[in-house]
Amino acid sequence: MMAGYIASGVVALVVTIYLFIALLFPERF
Repeated sequence: MMAGYIASGVVALVVTIYLFIALLFPERF
């Protein structure tokens, strides 16, 4: 159970960072 919770947290973090970078550098996406 804990592994699923950690995995979902990591995925959410990666998506947030990706969207943040996409907003900072729109010409690269």
